[in-house]
Amino acid sequence: WAILLHPAYRQRVLAAIAAAQDAFEDQYRLQHKLGHYLLIHAHILPMRDEAGALLGYVGVLQDISRQHKLQQAVLSHARRLEQLQALSLALSSQHNPDSLHSAIVQGAVRLLNATAAVLYAVNPVGQTLHRIATEPARMSQVLDLHPAYNIAQQVVATQQIQKSDSTARKPVRPGSAVPQFVAAAHIGVPIFAGSTLSAVLVVEDNRRTVAFDAADEQLIRLLANQAAAEVANSRLLADAEIRAQRLLLVNEITTAVIQVLDLTVVLQHIVDGLARVLSVDYTRIALFDEAHQRLTVTAHHTPDDIIRPSPQTGAVIGNQLLRLVLQTREPLYIADAATDPRTEDMRDLLARHNTVSLLVIPVVAGEEVMGVIVADFVGKQQALGREDLRIGETLSNLAAVRIQQVRGYNTLQRLSIVDDLTQVYNFRALFEIGENEFTRALRHQRPLSAIFIDIDNFRD
Repeated sequence: WAILLHPAYRQRVLAAIAAAQDAFEDQYRLQHKLGHYLLIHAHILPMRDEAGALLGYVGVLQDISRQHKLQQAVLSHARRLEQLQALSLALSSQHNPDSLHSAIVQGAVRLLNATAAVLYAVNPVGQTLHRIATEPARMSQVLDLHPAYNIAQQVVATQQIQKSDSTARKPVRPGSAVPQFVAAAHIGVPIFAGSTLSAVLVVEDNRRTVAFDAADEQLIRLLANQAAAEVANSRLLADAEIRAQRLLLVNEITTAVIQVLDLTVVLQHIVDGLARVLSVDYTRIALFDEAHQRLTVTAHHTPDDIIRPSPQTGAVIGNQLLRLVLQTREPLYIADAATDPRTEDMRDLLARHNTVSLLVIPVVAGEEVMGVIVADFVGKQQALGREDLRIGETLSNLAAVRIQQVRGYNTLQRLSIVDDLTQVYNFRALFEIGENEFTRALRHQRPLSAIFIDIDNFRD
């Protein structure tokens, strides 16, 4: 057994066993018969005779390699989500377009622990690319030869995330003006303004020999969605001085939203903020309930002096208008909702709410349609311009990003306290629940009991 101990653990473990006077626990690495090492959790009890002389040891060894690997993966992903949260705060504080673009590429390099990143603007005429930011700044100026540019072109062509694990090079003569690039892994992600491709972010890591993995793809997708929201904010802030007050309010909403992880609170900030920015009478956000294939109102806003119940599930928007919005994935403003043919199947709903004008904004993240934001203007028609629709899109993009982040955080939280094989609470959850119950019993001066049940072969 001692020979099978990993050399880095052998001296410590043997010393601990020799010094043990009573049962103890330890963790160490033990060699498998196939040659690799397993992480072992050991329960060891010294056996002694009546005179106290050591007879030997009895113990139970448990292979915890898989649990340890999963815990490390969860902790690693949690740290990266914390980095993403900090990056979101940093991006939301950048009001100058150039500084925002620099923050995006710098954040992408840190988030994926990569070596370089480049951000390209997409010209809608001809779908041409123009580099607007790089990290590091000394990155090659030859856009048409750099491998990142090729990945960006693929993103433009497909409007999907593209990955590569290396780029083939032809040898060049010494002193050639043609730049040489080391083999590197690349990942390119589209950044949308509404449904229009506005930019492409490409991240490069020349230390990798394989492609970026699914976890990297999820993080860069979340960053791209956040960047899209912040780019939209930046464009709004650059419009005109007279719009400063409204844009400041949008930024306040963004700051408030990214500081909470309660989805209900996040969405309530969104609908309240939209009502304030656009002077909307009634606002609601409805998310798709995939299990029942219907819309469910998650948050709604009403004027302070009017008590109005939240719409029931399904009574959110007419089917004809819903299909149109989901097909175009663009905000839709209807000035005269009572007579517009697109609202024919929701006239009763509009009449009950006394709605004159209607604004519907899809909540979209990449290819996923998460729900809709519906805003009712009561009493008189409201003139909304392109700027107003952009503000609505900004808040919608912000809602989509935060929905993804909160759901990802909740998934990680669950993974940390639930056993992945049995889907029941793990040791960590048991202690957390036990500590809470023990504190509750002390506070109320009530007795507390625990039942220990040993189930043989439970995992089999």
